[in-house]
Amino acid sequence: DEAEQMSRRSLAIRRAEAYSSTAVATALNNLARLLSDKGDTDGADAAYAESIDVRRAVQGDTHVNTAITRMNLATHHMDTLRPDAACGPVTEFGPVLKGALRESHWRRASLGSLEGACHVHAGRYVEAEGQLMDSLAALREARGDASREAQRAVTRVIALYEAWDNPGEKKKYEVLRDQMRGAQRGTTP
Repeated sequence: DEAEQMSRRSLAIRRAEAYSSTAVATALNNLARLLSDKGDTDGADAAYAESIDVRRAVQGDTHVNTAITRMNLATHHMDTLRPDAACGPVTEFGPVLKGALRESHWRRASLGSLEGACHVHAGRYVEAEGQLMDSLAALREARGDASREAQRAVTRVIALYEAWDNPGEKKKYEVLRDQMRGAQRGTTP
């Protein structure tokens, strides 16, 4: 589609004109996100991996931009139902993000949501609940109900209550999700 073609052209231009490697890494990250949104899991995996390789080579493994791209890949893995691939690296890049970003930064809340989803995957529901609730509230405040980050966070809360066999709480957050989707479309469900 047109967005993917534009993203690929942007990447080709950056490579051809010898832009900085960080610009190439950013273009790869953007392409990966687009491919992920389109459902091209393999293409997204490859673009994220290349972006991470470039960032590691140029900025190092402990640079915040490397950690952000690694979080994007882990989020992609979680979204495509590959939690084992998502959760292991969180312990590596999570401390980098926590050290580099202020506590109120929305990416810290996204990290908390991802960590909460990893707790759910591991069956640690009590730990997950607090983390997911805090992350959902922070993302709604910082990014708004229509944001992909807040939408993802409420979906993770629903998954928690599904796994924890709590249909009452699950239903409550399904209603909230539907309200948030209405905000996304500019309508009220």
